[in-house]
Amino acid sequence: MKFFKKNRGLLNYLSKRLFWGLVIVFAASFITFSLLHLAPGDPVTQMLGYRFTPELYAETRALLGLDQPIHMQYAIYMSKFLSFDFGRSILSGQAISGMIIARLPATLTLGIAGLILSIAIAIPIGVYSAVKPNKEVDTLTRTGSFLMLSMPPFWWALLLIFVFALSLGLLPVQGRGTPPDIQHLILPAITLASAQAAITARLTRAVMLEELSKDYIRTARAKGLSERTVIFKHALRNALPTILIDIGHRAAIAVIGGAVAVEVVFAWPGMGRLMFQAIVDRDYLVIQPLLFIMALVTVVSNIIFDLICAFLDPRIRKGMV
Repeated sequence: MKFFKKNRGLLNYLSKRLFWGLVIVFAASFITFSLLHLAPGDPVTQMLGYRFTPELYAETRALLGLDQPIHMQYAIYMSKFLSFDFGRSILSGQAISGMIIARLPATLTLGIAGLILSIAIAIPIGVYSAVKPNKEVDTLTRTGSFLMLSMPPFWWALLLIFVFALSLGLLPVQGRGTPPDIQHLILPAITLASAQAAITARLTRAVMLEELSKDYIRTARAKGLSERTVIFKHALRNALPTILIDIGHRAAIAVIGGAVAVEVVFAWPGMGRLMFQAIVDRDYLVIQPLLFIMALVTVVSNIIFDLICAFLDPRIRKGMV
């Protein structure tokens, strides 16, 4: 009981975020559902192929529920979706839930590895650049960040493949390995982390420069505190919430969205590659749950990072009351 009284503001904030998060997820699912159905082409015609007849066409549309109004199709789809029945692929006939579950570990492994790697690289570089602005390392960091942001993920992936796989022969370039091993993960994770590390490093540098110019930092130095304590215990601690909130807002979209290109280039057997193949085949029954999962992961990751920042910064907790 004391916990609920003490954290009433945080719990109220969490309940509001969950409510609006669900609203956003279902709105996104309805929009994508509608757009996929309005897209040119007919998946039933593609599904039937040479077996196409007007009678079989009508029967298949009725079997898939495509003869219903779009709002009825959406209601039927969501009722099945909430019971984890995603239907079957139009082309392969496989259960979509099984296809997603089989590929989910690969995408999570790649996404988490890329996110951790980007944070581990970006924050130290950003802090060092802020501590020594306009020095050689800072100039090199800003130039490198600009180049990373300018490179499309697939181009960076091909460059890494050329250097580390084809020229040096150090790392494999396709699949996860049998069984999965870390060597197959290195190049995809570096590719996925590169652009995000560049953004995070630039933001960390900017936020740290702002914090280091504030009065409390000058006061801390005047008290005789060591420079390490001033930088890490004071400046970085106050800068972290801003950095983490930005990472949280970008993490899911960047990791999942970027994983599509990365998984295709490296033949990584994850949901991104499944999404790409479903788009090429116009297998919209596979595309719909994947888009819904992406929206859900985005909302959940934002809430998690906001809560982490609330625990790190009492000023944010106070604003939640």
